[in-house]
Order: sequence, then C-alpha cells, then structure tokens
Amino acid sequence: MGWATSLSAGEGGGSLSSRSIFMLHIDLTDAGHEQVQEVLHAVFAYISMLRAPGGITEDRFEENRALSELRFRLADKSSPYNYVERISSAMQTYEDRHLLLALFHVPQQYDAGAIRGVLDELTPQHVRIMWSSKLFQGSNNSIEPWYQTPYALSDIPQQWQAAWLSASDARLFLPEPNPFIPSNFDLTQEKPQQQPEVVSETPMVKLWHRLNTSFETPKAIAYMMFTCPEAYVTPEAAVLTRLFIKLLEDHFNEVAYPATIAGLHYGMLTHPEGFLLWVSGYNHKLMKLAEAVLREVADFKVEADRFQVQKDALQKDYSNIKYEQPYQSAMYQQSVLVEAKRWHVHSYEEAILDLTPQDLRAFMPRLLRRCGVECFVTGNYSLAETQQLGRHVEKILKEELHSKPLFPAQRDHGRIVKLPSGLSALHISPGSNPANQNSSIVLTYQVGLDEERSNALVDLLVHCAKRDVFHVLRTQEQLGYLVFLSAWTNLSVHSVAFILQSTAFSCQHLESRCEAFLQQFKTSLEQMTDESFKTQAEELAKSKLEKPKRLQQQAHREWQEIKHGSLKFQRRQQEADALRNLTKPELVAFFQEMMLSKDTRRKLSVHVTGAKEKSQQQQQQQQQEEPAAEAGISGRSAEPASETPAKAVSACDKTEHLANGDVHGGVADEKVQLITDIWAFKRSQMLYPSVM
Repeated sequence: MGWATSLSAGEGGGSLSSRSIFMLHIDLTDAGHEQVQEVLHAVFAYISMLRAPGGITEDRFEENRALSELRFRLADKSSPYNYVERISSAMQTYEDRHLLLALFHVPQQYDAGAIRGVLDELTPQHVRIMWSSKLFQGSNNSIEPWYQTPYALSDIPQQWQAAWLSASDARLFLPEPNPFIPSNFDLTQEKPQQQPEVVSETPMVKLWHRLNTSFETPKAIAYMMFTCPEAYVTPEAAVLTRLFIKLLEDHFNEVAYPATIAGLHYGMLTHPEGFLLWVSGYNHKLMKLAEAVLREVADFKVEADRFQVQKDALQKDYSNIKYEQPYQSAMYQQSVLVEAKRWHVHSYEEAILDLTPQDLRAFMPRLLRRCGVECFVTGNYSLAETQQLGRHVEKILKEELHSKPLFPAQRDHGRIVKLPSGLSALHISPGSNPANQNSSIVLTYQVGLDEERSNALVDLLVHCAKRDVFHVLRTQEQLGYLVFLSAWTNLSVHSVAFILQSTAFSCQHLESRCEAFLQQFKTSLEQMTDESFKTQAEELAKSKLEKPKRLQQQAHREWQEIKHGSLKFQRRQQEADALRNLTKPELVAFFQEMMLSKDTRRKLSVHVTGAKEKSQQQQQQQQQEEPAAEAGISGRSAEPASETPAKAVSACDKTEHLANGDVHGGVADEKVQLITDIWAFKRSQMLYPSVM
C-alpha cells in the first residue's frame, strides 16, 4: 500500500503511577497521510482479529513468555546506574516478589480473562489520536503554553468510529510460529583465541574469526563488508547504493521481525567503499538469519511503488539535514574538507531528483560485478561454522550474483588530506536553518597517522585539558552551552578538536577565546607537578585497560581494527604502556608543536554562522555603506575601492583580527588561508597514505 514506513506499539504509561496507556506509533508516507482513516481502519481490524477465537492463544502466549524469560536470563550486563534507576522506578508499581520479572516484562501465566479485558479497552471510543504533519502548518487554531506549538483539537468523526467498530480486513493475518527461536545455549568447547585470526582467504572473500566465550553467553556477531568500486564513483552512484540498502531493509522487515523478537539482530549500512551487513544474537540461529539476509541480496528486485516510498523518505533525510544543530553542520563540513573521497549532501539532493526504478535496476549489476568481502565472526561460534558462512557468502556472489573478484587496483580505501605544517585554514559557511540563532565552530589541530606514542600524547593532552576547557570557556566566560575538547580519529588520522556553539558570540570571538585558552593552558601545563602528571597519565591508562562488559563492545573494537587495516588488537594495552612511559617535557613539547606554534601546527577552522550573527553582520555592513553613500551625495570623494580579490580580503580581515583586536592571547600575525572552494582546496593538498 505504501502508506507507512515504520510501526511500533506497546505499553507507554510508565510516567503515570496509576494508569497504563497502550500506544501505537506509525510513521506515514505522503500517501498514508492522505489515507489516515484507512490506516486506522487496519489497526482496529487487527485488534478485532486478536479478540476473535484463535487470536491470543495459549500457544502464542507461551512462545512470548519463553522469549521474555530468555531475554531475562541471558541479558547482557548493563550500566549499574541505569539498572538501579530502572529498579527504583519499578518499585513504585510492582511487589517485591514480582519486581525483576516485571522489570524485564516476563509474564507468568496465561490468563484469557485478563487479556480479553485489555483488548476490550482498545476501542474507537477510548482512542486518542495525535496526527502530526507539516501539511497542517497554518491551519491550527490553538497554541500550547510551554513551547508555543500550534495545534488543533477536534472530535473523531462519527462515521470513522462507526466503521472502526466493525473493522475487518482479509489481508491481515496472525504470525506463524517463530522459526528463529533458539534451543541450544551450550558454549563451544574449542580453545578460545586471544585475538582475531585469518582462517580463510580467497580472491573474493577474506575470513576472520575469533572464538570468544569469555562473556559466558551463547551469542555471536558476524560482520560482512562488501567492497564495491561502483558504489561511490559519482553522487548518483552513492544515492543509488543508499536506495538499494533502504529497499533491502524495507523488504526484509517481514523476515527480520520474528528474528528480532527471538533475540537476533541485523544491520545494513553504506560506506564509500560499498556496504556493510552485520548479524548478531544467539548463535544457534545466527546462520539462519545470515543466510536470510544474503538471500535478500541475491533475490533483490526493484518494486516501483516501494522505490518511490524510499526515495521520498531519503529526499526528506537529505532535506532535513539543514535543520541539524550548527555544531553538527560544522562537524560535517570538517569531515568533507579532510576526507579525500567524500561527496557533499548538496550533491545527493541534486542527484536523487531524477532517479527512477529503471536507474536502480540498471545500476545493480554494475554495483556487484566486481566485489570483495571481508568477514569477521566472533563470540560463541566455532571455526567450522565460521568457514561455512564464508563459503556461503562466496557461493552467492559467484553463482547467483555472477560477481568477480576485485582487481588489485580496485582495492581503494579512504584517505585523509594531509594539512601542511604551518597552515591555518578557515572555511566559513552560513547556517542552513534561518530560524536557528546559534553560531558554531570546530577547530581541528591535525596530529598525524595512527602511532602509539602520538596517540598517547593526544589522549593525555585532551584528558588534562578538557576539564579546564569546560570550566574556563563555559562556566567562567559563558561562551555557550556546548563547549567540548575532544580527540578525533578519522580513517586512522588523529586530531585534537574544539567544538563550541553559542547564541551570544560570533564565530570569530569563539575562536579567539579558544586560542587564548591554549596560551593560558600552556602555563598550567608547565606548572603541573611531576606527581600530578603521573597521576593523570595513570588514570587515563587505567581507563584504557577497563575491560568491555559486553561481547558487542569487544567485537566492535576488533572490527574497527580489521575495517581500517590497522590490526592493532592489543591497542589499549600498548597505548596504556606508552602513557606510563611519557614525561611532562614530552607533553609540553608536543602541545607546543601541534597546537601553539604557528610554524608547525596544522589548523583547520570551520565556522557556521547562525541567524543572529548574520543579522549583525548585515547591520554592520549597512552602517559602513551609509557614510560612503553620504560622501557621494555631498560631492566628497570616497575611499577608492580595493582591487584585492574577495578571497584575499577575507583572509586578510581574519589575519588582521587575530593580530589586533580581540584575540586576547591568540597567535599574532598568523596568515590564514580562506577556503572558498572545498574541492579546489582538497585537490591542492597532499594525502596521508592508506594503512590498508
């Protein structure tokens, strides 16, 4: 029907001590917005089917009870804070003897009367509908008092309620017994591995495996990264790859839902080299889910109506990026500036306009014509099972998708722009949301490629400084609500970054205060005692050596090493050792070289100007133009116009500001390169080598 993109339901009255509210949330397409009465008709038809004989039977109840108990008994470790918070909240509602099972929603016994009592409350007479859409803008007649949100309140039409009372739909059906429910929870008895190992490698599939039962849970995770050179050659190709993944997920939902209920999960993501598929959960049925996902890839067909639904949704995603917070926009602009292979969302917005189902059908054979896959399987999964998965992936690629291995030159991996020593570059972008008053900056000080000692220095510098950054720039100077100092890693290149957002100050002022802070912090760092330095280093080393509490955390760490080609599986131990061997003079020298010295640091500034700052700039420009206009009227000669290009003027203005006005400790006379053309800037720079 193409009326909805997602649906969720459940008890939602947790904030009310004496009431329980059953809530149903449906995300509608534009077509669904026009058919709300029919959408709700389907909802009440399904509720009627649940009330009828054969609805919520004891067999279906028992299946749900067994799965709930399984989730309770094999739950992963959670944060102690969150656990205590949930327990204390639940204590307000449940008796002590039922507390834990109720907290994890484990029902105890089948009670047909109680179930019927709940279903009898789910009627058109008891429903409250909140219908939200931008299409209602300008047609609402009331304003709520807290956030001044426009709304309208009306009764549900009687004819709608009458139709819903007898609603039925022959196309609806109750689920079959769940085929993904596991029954084998034994841990593999093979000898566990200390780190991932390559267990198979062919021209098309490289297979990594680590048997890890240290978490004593019958779960496993499998990552499958498909490298497809055609996936990102143009903005159109990138959008088509994204549409392929969205349609794949859309079609797979029907299969994936019972798997999710049974504790299995999957994900699909695009990236510049191709796309990633992953599956996780109880290992007993993990292969069944992995095969189902791969079967969807092999049998993929483009359906015109679903293509249009997903295209519309993706267009809205691209369009809605303009409503992100300015600091998010600044971080995005920074990534586009330094990643050699990165299209801008503006290109995606233009590329998607004319795409058709025929375009995707023509693209799919090209996407998978040449393909390489890197797999990693970890957890309670044996070597034989892992090798079986690898063979299955290769069989589908070769026999059903007719893919061929990559040429050596096609193994392309992302690379990062290498800023030259002594560069201070600035990119200014107006905020895309005219209603957002905030301005934001991201200041990046590039350090270099992944290396134990420099990584340790970056992390220790941020660890020592971030508390002072918050105290000085946010608490004392009150520059804005968002004030951060962070260590960044992008494709194995490390940096130190300031992130600030403010309605009260301009981007220029925010940057000048960051520079002033660096000068102040140099003094603090030099005056730090050796004992305090060692304490800071030891605290950070211990935090790095904190063991992951869940299999997912450990798997993610190891997958990142495989994905980026660094393969430093003992990274945290190595960096902790490096931290314990650092000296204060080393850190001071590193700070001077990477963040203070205008001759050696590599600085990239991104400014996103908000509506308030743009308005102030326009007022200042008008005030500057008025004397010149008056001079022309009175016959007095005005100052001659400068013939300096706009790019040079802006750069000089920036340099002049840093040298004279409001820097308060910034680097005087620093030359600033203004980036007006992102792509020309990237083409003019060298690149860091790929670690792959």
